[in-house]
Amino acid sequence: MGDVRFRVLGPLAVEVDGQEVVLPGGLCRTLLAALLLRPNEVVPADELMARVWRDGGSIGSLRTLVNRLRSALGEANRVRTVGMGYVAEPENLDLLTFRDLAGQGRHAEALDLWRGPALADVDSEWVRAEVSALVEERRAVQRKLTIPRQIPAPPAQFVGRRDELDLLDHADGPLVISAVSGAAGVGKTALAMRWAHQAAHRFPAGQLYVNLRGFDPAAEPARPADVIRRFLTALGVQPGQVPKDEAAQTDLYRELLAHKKVLLLLDNARDARQVRPLLPGGDRCQVLITSRDRMSDLAGARPLELGMLGHADAVALVTARIGAERAAAEPEALARLVELCGGLPLALSIVAARAAADAQLPLAALADEIADERNRLDFLDTGDDLTSVRAAFSWSYRRLSDPAARLFRLLSAHCGPDFTAAAATSLGGTQDALDELAGAHLLNRSTSGRYHFHDLVRLFARGLTTEDEHLDALRRLLDHYLHTAYRSRDALAASRNPLTLAAPLPGVTPEVLPDEPTRWAWYDAEIDVLTGMATASAQAGLDTRTWQLAWFLTTALERRGRWHEWSEAVEIGLAAAERLGDLYARSRMRYFLARAHRRAGRLDDAIAAVTAAIEDYRELGEPVGEGSAFQVLAALHGEQGRPAEALRAARESLLLAEKSGDTLGIGAALNQIGWFNGELGDHRAAIEHCERAVALHRTAGDSDQVGEAVALDSVANSQRHLGDLAAATATSERAVEIFRAAGYRVLEAQALVNLGDTHHAAGETERARQTWQHALAIYEHIGDRAVDQVRRRLTEQAAGPSSG
Repeated sequence: MGDVRFRVLGPLAVEVDGQEVVLPGGLCRTLLAALLLRPNEVVPADELMARVWRDGGSIGSLRTLVNRLRSALGEANRVRTVGMGYVAEPENLDLLTFRDLAGQGRHAEALDLWRGPALADVDSEWVRAEVSALVEERRAVQRKLTIPRQIPAPPAQFVGRRDELDLLDHADGPLVISAVSGAAGVGKTALAMRWAHQAAHRFPAGQLYVNLRGFDPAAEPARPADVIRRFLTALGVQPGQVPKDEAAQTDLYRELLAHKKVLLLLDNARDARQVRPLLPGGDRCQVLITSRDRMSDLAGARPLELGMLGHADAVALVTARIGAERAAAEPEALARLVELCGGLPLALSIVAARAAADAQLPLAALADEIADERNRLDFLDTGDDLTSVRAAFSWSYRRLSDPAARLFRLLSAHCGPDFTAAAATSLGGTQDALDELAGAHLLNRSTSGRYHFHDLVRLFARGLTTEDEHLDALRRLLDHYLHTAYRSRDALAASRNPLTLAAPLPGVTPEVLPDEPTRWAWYDAEIDVLTGMATASAQAGLDTRTWQLAWFLTTALERRGRWHEWSEAVEIGLAAAERLGDLYARSRMRYFLARAHRRAGRLDDAIAAVTAAIEDYRELGEPVGEGSAFQVLAALHGEQGRPAEALRAARESLLLAEKSGDTLGIGAALNQIGWFNGELGDHRAAIEHCERAVALHRTAGDSDQVGEAVALDSVANSQRHLGDLAAATATSERAVEIFRAAGYRVLEAQALVNLGDTHHAAGETERARQTWQHALAIYEHIGDRAVDQVRRRLTEQAAGPSSG
């Protein structure tokens, strides 16, 4: 026979070997409750009828109901007929166990048996009256037990954290230890206190709380032995009964908790060493730890890392303090305030308090005040070390080792948005130091392995750094990125545009990018870093590094179609070259600027820049550069609808390339001559020139496949105009394939438009539509102005011929 358990101290339940028996509802449950409330006692039939039925029922109805109950209980049936009555004889009934434990003085264990209001799911006036007596029994036991309730109240403006609260709700195990970690001011304690109050009913033996002062600016971390003595007092141990020996005190502490369901909230822990002596020995308690340390070396701990509040929750936190009406009056200013606080609850609370203190102060004015990075941490300084953002960060900083502290300061020179361990190495950092900073939540590490600062933490770190230290760190970071990019240059392209870098500073270790896929992956990952570093370099007056970084940014920004950022970066580089009076640097920056302006649709600015570049190249006596500039000028004339002028510029480019023996320049010029011949209606001459260009680019091998694809796209255009649609399709498909493999999205889109035109000419309407839509998606993604031309094609195709 299986293990049968009956439970009335909570919802009515019957279990066999841990599996709940499905009981019928209504009168059956009332009958079983009436019998279990008088266990092992014969209840006369007339009493049962009075308890189960309001009108008294009948003996026939009672017998039918008893048979139905016995059938439902099956092997769990413990109901017998005795004379003119019935008796329930449960071997294991929680009510009897409760009374037995209470009689032994094991009050905490007795109270643990209660799962909620007794028989709460049984609808009977008589049962409810009987339950009131049970409640008094429970209260009497509770009065004999010392139940600590030490958890402070959580903040009134607590918002969000639904997922984290849910994770704490569902944590289980023989001894549940949840370690809530996160940055200073992220709301670890508030979360822990909120959950502790929500879950208070789970811990009938009480809740113990201690602030371990692990990161307190004014006091030493709490000693575990001192905490244990305080907990013994809270658990009802009289001063005279506390052992003198610390080991004996620990033994008594663990003995008292061995059979009690208690929550221990160990707040603001320094590390696992401080926490271990406080862990109970039994498996009834639950331990909740908050710390800036991840507690990764605490066996059995379930980590819960707390991040910044999302935008909606951050807005809700401030709104809860300043009022919905005021928040609704300035939604944009409120959003700006939230963004400037970076989702850090401590910062948000300070801002909300400042706003609440002066109801007449516009939120926009408050946002303007905090927007200045130089004063932001001052604004968030409350004058109280416990509530000031700067002070909160300083507690974590003071605990760092010297190498980690130094790296923390130097990394503040990095402009973000993120960086790799390799960049930190060029600052003299080690992986151990990075791990220490991440463990202290002064750095955040993403799943991709990259690191980033919270904006406010970066400002704090910058404030610790001297100007000399900051400038040296910035130089090292720039050398790291410049020399990594320099080492990854394509050899053929480098030979046409030579660039000499000064040796990197001692200790700088550029990354090794062994092949083209790795090179492009690096550029894609670092592109936002490089643009930010270019601005920082210019602001620091490091002009040579500035224009050189702008040079390398051209590679990444052009490939990804980020035209406006490309223009901005090169304008920064050009200004640096002009400050230096460096003609060589200026010629390159003007050339790149012309290309960037052209892609951004600033055609007049592009012509002015390329004309100035041509003058610089002539002064330098560089026909290769001058020829490249004439190619840009030809493209600009073409886009302005002047194909004859474009053709003249392309021929000038060819003469210069032939004069200098520049094979790639000759190929590019031939392609342009062919293209503009096509624009002027001579498609046979166009194909002849463009096919020569294809052949020249192929002699360069894999290093100039993009140039080959550009020429193929031109060939396909003229093949279509001559009616050779099959050849045009094949040629375009090859161009698309090369552009896609190389990652040149804008050129891929351009070739797709050409291919779609060929499908359209062949009457393949659906293929044309799909191809144009693919091109449209690329243009929309990169924000290219050619998007309107593609939309027009799709609109005209959808309209179809007029129905007249």
